[in-house]
Amino acid sequence: MWEVETTSQKETLIIEQIKKIRGEHPSMGGRKLHHKLQNFIELQYIKLGRDKLFDLLARHYLLVRKRKRHIKTTQSLHRFKKYPNQIKGFCPSGVNQL
Repeated sequence: MWEVETTSQKETLIIEQIKKIRGEHPSMGGRKLHHKLQNFIELQYIKLGRDKLFDLLARHYLLVRKRKRHIKTTQSLHRFKKYPNQIKGFCPSGVNQL
């Protein structure tokens, strides 16, 4: 019973500290957070490793999401000469005709 209460108190302390850090650096990842929290964790006599911190962040929806990669395709609107498609409608009847 006491262990559960102390764990939740410790978690709230850590979460408050994480929110302070994230206020200044919103996209800081878990490893850097763990490194920045080391002094605070030691002063509060909390035993918290990197993996446990990641679990805590995931439970409270504080993990930073990865950005989606944007696919870059050919840009046809440019100032250079565009050559017409010479093989449009061409149907090869044998090998190596194109």
